[in-house]
Amino acid sequence: MSYYYYNHLKYVGFVQIAKNASTSIEPYLRSAGFKNLPAEDLFTLGEKRKFFYILRNPIERFCSGIVETYLAVNFDQNGNWGTSITQQALLALSDFSAQEFCFNLLARIPSHNSKDRKPEGNIPVNEGLGYSEDMHTKTQWSYIQNLIDAGHDTIPISMYRSTELPQILHEQIEVGNKDGLLTTPVRHLNQSLDHKKRMNNNLQKILVANKENAVFSHIWNYLQPDIELWNSSLRFRYMQPHMNDSL
Repeated sequence: MSYYYYNHLKYVGFVQIAKNASTSIEPYLRSAGFKNLPAEDLFTLGEKRKFFYILRNPIERFCSGIVETYLAVNFDQNGNWGTSITQQALLALSDFSAQEFCFNLLARIPSHNSKDRKPEGNIPVNEGLGYSEDMHTKTQWSYIQNLIDAGHDTIPISMYRSTELPQILHEQIEVGNKDGLLTTPVRHLNQSLDHKKRMNNNLQKILVANKENAVFSHIWNYLQPDIELWNSSLRFRYMQPHMNDSL
């Protein structure tokens, strides 16, 4: 399914980006009259259109995606994370030990694998996924590149303001208040639990502390388009919480 949504009555779109409150926002979009739009239809909309999207700090998002893909794959029947012996061992690590683990993990993850996500050679599926073709770590830039190519306007909204999306759209395009959509914030669904956040923080610390380390140059090169997108977006109105957060 395409990650583009479009409201044919208001002539405005939204880009659903994984790890950027996408699970929380999708129910609102459907309730507000947005329908899934195939990527090829972006070039047939005629005039220049506005497409909104949630933009997240690329380093934070990348590390969150790594946790989601590599460290949070085993849930019990109640949706609890950390139920496998491996994950319980990770939870028991001190921050120092966890960061040592994170260093080795980031250094060993392949940058990419086949686009159809099949294993290559003797690499098991969950160990050889890489990050360039994984929806959780695919660059944010790659999600909006087609919009730029099609000549549409892209408007970033800070992750911190994702719950305000109904009010922002009302302000911009006067989406109506049907069924109280504008008076009810977007509910946060699928939020990371504390232990996942701790691992995310440890990954970020290792990645940032080793920015000049050649071991991680492939990751920083991969993130460069997102870093440039982030820095160029800080001037936008709905990115104001990050005015001084240039990377």
